[in-house]
Amino acid sequence: MIPIGSSRSPCARLPRIVPLSAILTALFMMAGAARAEVEFKPQGQGYRVVFPGPPKVRAEDVRTRFGPSGVVTVEWARPAGGSCYLVHTRYLGSTVPEGPQKALERVRFGRLVKGTLRSQKRFEFEGHPAQQDVVDTTLPGRQVIVSLDAVRAADIFSVYCIVDRGQEAAGDVQGFIGSFTLTPP
Repeated sequence: MIPIGSSRSPCARLPRIVPLSAILTALFMMAGAARAEVEFKPQGQGYRVVFPGPPKVRAEDVRTRFGPSGVVTVEWARPAGGSCYLVHTRYLGSTVPEGPQKALERVRFGRLVKGTLRSQKRFEFEGHPAQQDVVDTTLPGRQVIVSLDAVRAADIFSVYCIVDRGQEAAGDVQGFIGSFTLTPP
């Protein structure tokens, strides 16, 4: 092996930019590794989603007008601005107390308090009632919410990103939302 600094090295005749470019390439690769995808699949909860980077997880018991429920909120801050979330609400009992369609309407209504609905789609997601929405917010910055919500039995799943306008179709946003799947509980 010939050391790079040696006069016999083929690199000795190249401009100094070559070693610098190699260092920059290595730094970019390490930065990419730091943003490695993270699968979030809590045991026995019945879902899986892949975050583009390490998320923050918060779980709490809350009281609602329907009684107590458990809520898990998982958040990933996008390097390009905005955040992506998974919110899983589980009610006591075998079904969502108000029924799946009313539950989906309530989730949408919550997003429309500070925004307008740009597009909506209702459909069956893996055999369960679901909706996809794009909401233009009226908040400072005029961000956009891109969402997928699904109801299965006593669970409401909301997978969404709040991003700057023009970022709705970004690869990390669509990849994150598209990675959500239901699994056996």
